Parts: sequence; structure tokens; C-alpha cells
Amino acid sequence: MVTLRASVLASLAMTLLSSAGTKAANIGFCTDASCGSCPVYQEGVLDYPDCWTVTVDQLDNKGYELNPAGGYVVYLDIPQPEQNCVYVIGTGPDCGVAVGRYSHAICVRQAWTTSLTFMHCCGDCGGVGAKIEATPVAANLIESRSVAKRDCSTWTTTQGQHDSYGSNQAVSNIVSGPAEVQIQKTVTTGRSSSFSVSVGDPYGVASASTGITFEESTSTALAYTFQVLEGQTGYVAWTPLVTCVDGTLSGCDGAADESGVLCTPKKDSNGEVAGQYTFVSSSRVGLPLKV
Repeated sequence: MVTLRASVLASLAMTLLSSAGTKAANIGFCTDASCGSCPVYQEGVLDYPDCWTVTVDQLDNKGYELNPAGGYVVYLDIPQPEQNCVYVIGTGPDCGVAVGRYSHAICVRQAWTTSLTFMHCCGDCGGVGAKIEATPVAANLIESRSVAKRDCSTWTTTQGQHDSYGSNQAVSNIVSGPAEVQIQKTVTTGRSSSFSVSVGDPYGVASASTGITFEESTSTALAYTFQVLEGQTGYVAWTPLVTCVDGTLSGCDGAADESGVLCTPKKDSNGEVAGQYTFVSSSRVGLPLKV
């Protein structure tokens, strides 16, 4: 089954996924470390902000190695992207959490449990996957503001509470599989805002209207054992779940109304921030990490 974000039509052949009108070349889903045997190809990759989402059942009965955690182990044959462009591989809904960002051709081993997303990105593309090729650092979403602030009086919700993903946080150093990585780390997450820095307190205005508490900062103790497959090189990342609400601020000291999104960490029944672990493949072996 293949789904597509945004209103872009797609057609599916039995072993060939195609998208017309994109700039990117084919990506092969291969069975060997040389990427010499690729039963399935994705012909063309959609440009940012659109992406292909391909579910693991498309690989059934085609000779792929079984993944002990479910699904398959696949070698992705990533072609050479255009100048100043990259391929971004993700997992999860809405173009996913980035788990790979490649600026040059490579054959990379990737565990595939449910679905992967594929995007062709030129320029900064809103920072999609930017922290993967750069040295990953623990993401702190708390904003630092030094500009003059303007107060707003009214919040109007345009989309109610919905869950999304925060920023990847590296929780291990670079490792090559097979390996068992013990994660023992405390991470800090916080609220985030897409409103301009000139808005004084969007959280307070929105909280009074929605009843949501936007936590400035919260710490979570992680304890987890992550299995890295043979042939994989990269680092383990933790991605927090966040609860977001979209809305419009008005009555802003005579300034125009402004629309944006506010998010706060989502907690589980034990009061801990919920999240997921992923393995982020690195196309640059030896990339230094400090976690």
C-alpha cells in the first residue's frame, strides 16, 4: 500500500512505484549490501514538502531479510542527488521523523518495520532532517527572545489538539552494528511556538482559552536497550511526542493578526514525556557526537 501526503496523485505497479514530474532519480529497495539486486524501485521522489509513504507490505514475498522486530531489513540504493539537494528518509505519519539524510550516493542498510517516507529536498527546505548530517545535539525548544514584545489579547483556535513529533535528540554516539546500545540518559524538552518572536506571551493567551498547559521545560529519564543491526552505522535518537494546537492571535497592540502553532510535550499515564526511539543512519562514518 502506498500513500501520498498532499493532493498529488500516484499510481502503483506491482514492483514499480512511480511519480511523474519530480526531479529526483530512482531509489532501489535492495536485498544485498552491494545494492546489486533490487526487486522494488521507487521511480522518482517527490519534492519538499511532499513525500511518498511506502508501507512494508509492498516488500512481501520478494526475498528481503526478515527483521527480528518485524518487517524487513532493506538496503536502500540512494542515487546521487542534484547539487545542493538531499534525499531525506523518514518514518511515521505526515512525512515522518527523519532517520536518514543523504547528500551523496550510498547503499545504506535500513530496518523497515511499518512504513518509510521518501523526500527530495533542495535548499534548506524548512530544516527538514538538518540535524542528521550536522552534529546532532539535544534539542531544547525553549525560545530566547530579545526583541521588543507586543501583547495580544485574543486566541482563536483553528485546529484543536492534535499529536505530532518534536525534534530528534541524539541519545548515543555513532555506532556500527551488530551492537546492543544501552540508553541511560536524561533529556529535556519544552514548549515550542511558530509565532514571531515579537509576540510576548502566546502560550499564556492560548492557555487561557484552550486550558492547555504549555510546559516551559520538562526532563525525562530514558532507560532503554536498542539493537543495532549488522551493517548499520549511525546513532540512536529519541523523538518526543508533542500535543499541538493551531490558532490565531489578535488584538496585538495594533499589529495585524498572526496565525501559528503552539506545542507542548505529551505525557503518558506515568507523567513521563512519551516518545519513540529510532536509529538514524549516518552517511558520514566517524561523525563525532557528544551526548
